[in-house]
Amino acid sequence: MAQNPSDFTDHETSESCSQEQSVVTDETSSASESRDNLAVSSTQEREEEAVRGEYQETTISEVLKEAFCTRKFLCTLLALCLAAVSAFTMHIDVSVVSQEKTLKQVPLGFFLLSGAALLMVAVVLGYAIETVTFRILRGSASSTSSVMFYAYNCAYHISLGCALGGLLVCNMLTIGDFYIPNPYLFELRVRVVLPMTILFLCFFALQRCLTQKTVFGFNYSTYLKRIRRAILMDLFVTLMACVSEFRNETRPVDFEEADEDWVDDSQIFVARRKQRAPRKLATYIFEKQFQGSSRAPMTFGAKFTLLNEFSTLCRTFRRTDASILSILARLKEKAHSKAAALHRSLKRKQMRKMGDFGFVFKRQAVFNAFFEQMGVRKSDEITRDFLEFFIEKSLKEKYLISYSLRQLHAAIERVSLAVQVLICVVYAICTVISGMGLTNSMGGIASTIFGIPIIASLLKEHLVNPIMFLFVIHPYDVGDRVLVTLDGKQENLVVSTLNVFSTHFFRWDGTCFFVPNSVLSATPICNIRRSGPCMENHVVQVSTQTDPQKIAELKRRLQHFVKKYPIYYSDYVLVNYERIDDSNKLHVKVLMQYKTNIQNYEHYLSLRSNFVCYMNKQISSLGISYELPLQKISLEEDGTNGIAKSARV
Repeated sequence: MAQNPSDFTDHETSESCSQEQSVVTDETSSASESRDNLAVSSTQEREEEAVRGEYQETTISEVLKEAFCTRKFLCTLLALCLAAVSAFTMHIDVSVVSQEKTLKQVPLGFFLLSGAALLMVAVVLGYAIETVTFRILRGSASSTSSVMFYAYNCAYHISLGCALGGLLVCNMLTIGDFYIPNPYLFELRVRVVLPMTILFLCFFALQRCLTQKTVFGFNYSTYLKRIRRAILMDLFVTLMACVSEFRNETRPVDFEEADEDWVDDSQIFVARRKQRAPRKLATYIFEKQFQGSSRAPMTFGAKFTLLNEFSTLCRTFRRTDASILSILARLKEKAHSKAAALHRSLKRKQMRKMGDFGFVFKRQAVFNAFFEQMGVRKSDEITRDFLEFFIEKSLKEKYLISYSLRQLHAAIERVSLAVQVLICVVYAICTVISGMGLTNSMGGIASTIFGIPIIASLLKEHLVNPIMFLFVIHPYDVGDRVLVTLDGKQENLVVSTLNVFSTHFFRWDGTCFFVPNSVLSATPICNIRRSGPCMENHVVQVSTQTDPQKIAELKRRLQHFVKKYPIYYSDYVLVNYERIDDSNKLHVKVLMQYKTNIQNYEHYLSLRSNFVCYMNKQISSLGISYELPLQKISLEEDGTNGIAKSARV
C-alpha cells in the first residue's frame, strides 16, 4: 500500500537532551531493538513452523504418489505379475506358424516370461540411464549438456527400444519368424511387428523431445529473467531479516584471519558474527553462468540448475488447492505482518535507505548488479509501506511464476497426450495393414491416405491455432492484468488459468468467466504487467478568467510533490490547456507518470488518490475555481389558468 501525503514526513529527534535522558534512551533503544529482533525471529519461527506443518500434511501423499504412481513402479508390478502367471501357464501350448508354414506348439508361459523380462530390462536400464544423465546434467554447465537433457527425458524410450531390439535378436536366434493363426486372417509376424514397434517408439521419443524442447526451451526461457529476479528478491528479504549477523567493519574483510565459526558464502558477503548456525544463503545466483546475455545465453546446465532451485524455493505452493484470489490475499497478509516487524528492527539498526546494506557485500560491483537486477535504487527509503510492497511483490512473483509454469506445462501435456493418441492410432492402423494381404490392405491404405488431410485440417483448426496463440504469441501469463475488448466494452481482467482452448479470467469485482482462445486470438490485448511506467491525465475545469500565474504555480507545486516521493512518481508533470467550452470554461489537462505500471491495482488506486487529493488541496488554496455564468430567466403567464411558469433563455 502507498503512504498518504501526510504520512510522508520524516521525524527528527531533538539533540538537546541531558546525559541521564540519553542513557535512558539508549537503554530503551537497546531494549526495543531486542524486542524487535525477538519479533522478527519469532515471526520467522512461526513461518517455519507453518511450512513444516504444510510439509507434514503433504509428506505422506507425496511419498505415496512418488512411490506408487510412477511408470517404473507400475511396469515393475506388471512384470512381476506376468512372471508369476507364467509359472502356472507353462503347460498351456499356443499354436504358431513358422516361416516354413509349419505348425509348432509354444508354451504360453514362454510369451509371458518374455514380456516380464522385457519390462524388467527396460525399467532397470531406463533407471540407470536416467540417473547417470541427471548427474551429468546437474554438474555440467556446458552447451553439450543439451544432449544429456534429451537423453534424460527419453531414458525409458531408449531402454525399451534396446530391450525390444534384444528380444527381436533372441527370437530370431531361437524360434525364428512366426505368427499366431487367428480367425481374422491377420498374419502379425514378429519380424514385422517388432521393428515397426521400435520405429514408432522412436516417434514417441521424438514427440517427447519436441515437448520438452517447447516446455524447456521456449516456455521456461520466457520466465528465466523473472525467475532470477524472484530468487534475488527472496534472497534480499532473507538478508534484511538476518542483517545483524553480518559484521559492519570499515577494514577489508578479505585479509581477516580464518575462523571456523564465521560463515563466508562463496566470497560474496562479509563474514558473520559468532552466532548459532546461520542459514546458508543462495549465492549460486551470482555465478556468471546464471547471468546470460545476448552473446552468451544461458546453457542447458545453468537453466536446469536454476529451474530446479526455483522449484525447491516454491515447494510451499506445490500442493495448494485454494483459488488464486484467496492465495494472493493470504500472501498480502503475510507480507503485512512480516514488514511491520522487519521495519521496526531495521529502524533500530539505523537502516534508513537501501544503500545502507552495502556493507554486507564484499565487492561494490556485485552490490550494484544485485540492486539493478531487482529494480531497486540505493536512494530508496526503507519505510514500512516500501517493505510491505517489496515483500508482497516477492511472494506474489514466486507464486505466480510457479503457477504459470504448472498451468502451461499442463496445457502442453494435454497437447502431448493428443499427439500420443494420434501416434497410437496410426500405429494400430499400420499394424493391422501389415497383417493383411496386399489385396485386403488396399482399402486400409486408401482410407489412410484420404483421411490424413481431413485429420490434419481438423488438427490445424482446433489444436494448432490455439497452440500458436498460447505458446508462440504468448500474450499473457497467470496473474497478469490485461485489458481486453469484449462485445465493444473494455474489460479490466486478471488471468487465472491457462488452457489450450480457453482462458479463465477474474474481473475486478471478483466474478470469473471463461473466454475461448479462438476469440482472444482475434482481439487486441493490452498486457499491463509487460507494460512500462503508467502515464495518466487528470482534466480540471476552471474559469477562463483564471490568472495564468496560478496555473503555473499549480504546476510547480505538483512537480514538488512528485519529486518529494520519487519511489512512487516520476518527475514528469505537464499542465496543458486543452480547450474552451461556452467561452467561459477552460479545460486544463494535468499529465503525470507513476514509477510502475498498474499491475498492482490496489497500490495504483492508492497512489492515484494521494495525487488527486494533493492536487485538490492546492487548487483550493490557490483560489482556482469555476462558477456557472448567470442565466437569464423569463416568466411567462399561462393564459388558461393564470399560473406563471419559468422558461430559461
